[in-house]
Amino acid sequence: MDVKDIEEMLNERQKTHGDFLEIASLVNEARNVFSGVLIACGPTQSLAFDMILMKLARIAVGHCDNEDNWRDIAGYAVLGARSIESKAA
Repeated sequence: MDVKDIEEMLNERQKTHGDFLEIASLVNEARNVFSGVLIACGPTQSLAFDMILMKLARIAVGHCDNEDNWRDIAGYAVLGARSIESKAA
């Protein structure tokens, strides 16, 4: 993949996901709000939480009709729940 291909991909993603800097800002603000809660989470739950925040930010900044973001949120929530199940086992 050359630089031109990467630039085209980034431009296409911006159309569907929104501006990366806006997404990063929203995710960081949300992390600050929830930082106390995340201390009690393990690495799997913490990553699932971060990915859900990113997907929510993409929905807010990009297009709310991007079905993949909604499905991904559900998937990350299941992965977070599975980590609880594996602790209990």
